[in-house]
Amino acid sequence: MDPFELLFEQLLISQQGRRLSRHLLFEKHKRSVAHIITEQHNDIINASYTVTDSSPHSAKTPLDSLKRITLSELCLDTVHHGRVLVCRNIVKPFKMNAVQLIVEDPIVETGTGNSSATDSEVVADRLSLYNFVNFVGWRSDVSDCLPVGARLLIKEPYYKMAADKFPMVRCDNPGDVIILSNEQVDMPLLNGLKWSDALKISYGPVQAAKFESSTPDQLRFKGNEKVKHKEYASAIAIYTQALALEPNNAIVLSNRAQAHLELQQFRQALKDADLALTIEAGNIKTRFRQAKALYGMKRYQEAGGVLRDLLQANATNTGIQDTFRRTLERIVEQQFGRYKVLDVFQEARLTHPPRLDHADYVGPVHVVQVAGKGRGIVATQDVRPGTLLMCSKAYAMVFKEELAKVHIRHIDDLPMHKNYLSKTHLITKIAHRVQQEPWTTRELYDLYAGVDLPPFIDQNPEIEGSQIDMARIEGIILANCFKPDNDSWKPFAELMVTSEEDEVHNKLDGSAGLWILPSYINHSCVANAHPIIIGDLMFIRAFRDIAKDEEVCISYFPLSPYQERKERLQPRKFDCQCPLCEFERSEPAAKHTRRHQLLEDFGKLVPKIGTGSADMIPRVESIVSDLRKTYPSVIPPKTEGSRKKKKSPKVDLGTSILPQQFRLALINPLDHLGRLYLLHNHREQALQVFLELFGLMPRCGDMVQKRMGYALAISSEYEALGLLGTRNQWVDVSKKESELMYGEDEGTPLSWRGNTLGTGNERTCANVSGFRIETPLNNPVVARRREE
Repeated sequence: MDPFELLFEQLLISQQGRRLSRHLLFEKHKRSVAHIITEQHNDIINASYTVTDSSPHSAKTPLDSLKRITLSELCLDTVHHGRVLVCRNIVKPFKMNAVQLIVEDPIVETGTGNSSATDSEVVADRLSLYNFVNFVGWRSDVSDCLPVGARLLIKEPYYKMAADKFPMVRCDNPGDVIILSNEQVDMPLLNGLKWSDALKISYGPVQAAKFESSTPDQLRFKGNEKVKHKEYASAIAIYTQALALEPNNAIVLSNRAQAHLELQQFRQALKDADLALTIEAGNIKTRFRQAKALYGMKRYQEAGGVLRDLLQANATNTGIQDTFRRTLERIVEQQFGRYKVLDVFQEARLTHPPRLDHADYVGPVHVVQVAGKGRGIVATQDVRPGTLLMCSKAYAMVFKEELAKVHIRHIDDLPMHKNYLSKTHLITKIAHRVQQEPWTTRELYDLYAGVDLPPFIDQNPEIEGSQIDMARIEGIILANCFKPDNDSWKPFAELMVTSEEDEVHNKLDGSAGLWILPSYINHSCVANAHPIIIGDLMFIRAFRDIAKDEEVCISYFPLSPYQERKERLQPRKFDCQCPLCEFERSEPAAKHTRRHQLLEDFGKLVPKIGTGSADMIPRVESIVSDLRKTYPSVIPPKTEGSRKKKKSPKVDLGTSILPQQFRLALINPLDHLGRLYLLHNHREQALQVFLELFGLMPRCGDMVQKRMGYALAISSEYEALGLLGTRNQWVDVSKKESELMYGEDEGTPLSWRGNTLGTGNERTCANVSGFRIETPLNNPVVARRREE
């Protein structure tokens, strides 16, 4: 299109609100499809920002209360409340950020049987359907989701100016889009309407007559063919029509149950299987489907009972045997919280994407109102460190590997990040789950959705459970979305060394998910519990003693200086009252200022420190010394400076928060100082630094994995000094830290497994902030930077 012609069209639209002509609509559509085909040929999936000036709209008025509106009646920058757009798709749709298509108005017939407009006069316009399909990236043809000629009802359409300065109809909610089948002719909204002759598609009685001539058996065979081709939604529609002719056909009911199972619509599958069994109680295939539906609904005890009965008569059926075995495993997980975490990790590593088959578990905790915080989670009994408080499967999750091929673009100098992309895709996934499983709506909408939205139950207790509210979903995501921490995978990744490069510890980078029960856990900088995410499972364990009725808290972000933490909590309108925040608020402002300046000075040195130059040691020592002066003095930890000393120092296992653990600003400089000491074989000084670092770190947040790593580093240094008794003590400390994170005898680092001393050739290994340290017995320490 000529640039001047384009500019002229835009000027007309801005001044008169005029639409593009049909010719220009088709030209723009054709160019976009050609561009997508080119990008797909280059194996690029693009993503870009969506331009919107309002929250996503969701219609709340029932369809039978909406009045029809036409494209020609739409007003720019308006959500047309109480109206419904009846239109027809006239092109093959494509997907960029949204599914893009061109739709046209119907023709209103006059009383004489003549049409009120010719085909060329029928109004057409662009329609963008956001969150309509549940995949990432661009696709040049999505006719399988929305075929040419499909008639659409768009509830409460929003007409706006798009980013390209041309108008379009926008719909954010997939629940506000109703696709009419060719056979549906008796809707009041369609009375008196017909469609142009531009598309050679017939609707109504002709199609219906063909369909009604089929017998239930013929329809069942057609449905079975759809299942073979994995067209499960079409199969369900055909089975439903067969049942309209013969409601008590047990075979069709059982087959429809299987189609629902394939779509993970477990409640519908169970309803069909139960009804089929009232007609034909002994059907093994139907009972097996009934058990699978119960399993999918997490009713494992009932599923186990059905499978046990089936095995009595079908002991050699491997499918039933395998499902029964998995059901028993889920029962143990659900009732006792017993998980083989290393096996779960292996499963996550081999499953793409890692959506895992495991049960939820709720331990000694429940949701209550917490004074000054709203709802939170408290312990129902005294809890010891290491206790599994809950295991929760994500309501919805987007994984890094699903976004791996996305090419990030820049629009108007605004960089797009995978975090943005994962959250927008997560909103889509949640909307689709609400649409498929409306019975989960209430537990979802009961979550906090931000200060601008009132609690769901107070807003309208009578609201229909299946309604999709995109603004609420978006608010829930912003307030409750979890971003997995890769550090939780590193001890496992060490166990999974393969001949090929394996970046399993980076598997979750860029992922995002929503977990229902963990969303009720409030923040504390020095939390008493910690989440670990493996696949789409979140494990939360107590890391310190928790008294009955004490609130369970986790840290929402890595521990950092006070001002950074305060800024990160500000959007949540939350003022943390943890001991660390109270201590830092009570300090004189001059100390904060001095500490901030020292950390800035240290940050400027980090690139030079990374070179490993010995000249950096005294400069880092000076900064550490000055930082110590900004805190109240504490007694430093003792160390054994000689091989002759046999008495082991007392080790703090982090069951409480100690005064020295408030000195967070020391951690990063000390970490770099310890690594410099190691590089230059200053073993005594490195040991002293690692002991101090271990004592500085409270067992909470991102410090958990670091405590375990430093305990291993300390054991390595004692081994190098020949103090094997103390070395073994610190190996036990590291093992204890790991068991508190992953469960007893789980997640054990490689250096503990099968490692014996005495030959002089073994190595112990430890990970310390990006370095892999290998220490041969009685040989110099060797440190090298680990590729991240």
